[in-house]
Amino acid sequence: MLEKTCNQCGITATIDCFHLDKRGIYGRRASCKECAAAYGARWRRENYEMATAKQRKYREDNPLTPEKARDQMLKRKYRMNAQQYDELAASQNYLCAICRTELLPQKSHVDHDHNCCPGTHTCGECVRGILCGRCNAGIGFLEDDPERMIAAAKYIRKFR
Repeated sequence: MLEKTCNQCGITATIDCFHLDKRGIYGRRASCKECAAAYGARWRRENYEMATAKQRKYREDNPLTPEKARDQMLKRKYRMNAQQYDELAASQNYLCAICRTELLPQKSHVDHDHNCCPGTHTCGECVRGILCGRCNAGIGFLEDDPERMIAAAKYIRKFR
């Protein structure tokens, strides 16, 4: 993979450690992502009034609609867009992948393999399906462990 040296801190790293910039060498910025983040934080601290005024104006000019908010959340957490989400839901006939109840838009959850990506954000490659809130919470509490799930099912069946 291609490498590049940061003009701020001097580290040499792969080009994916540099933000995209069509004017730069290899189409990347001259400073690494860490240096760019540090510069941005410092600038916002030193220019607080201007930064908040710019942010306020941007929000006035570009109001956040529910659709935009959903698209941003899907991209940030699951690295998918609304069309990919809708295609996944359609492939499940708009039913929970476990209990087969109807998926409600505000109460459905994208399930992913926590062994690949612990936490709430994914790489996008380990998405397994869409679940209702109860099934998502259930497998979460059972820590995605198939043996625990089988044991829980046997336990419940014993008392039915």
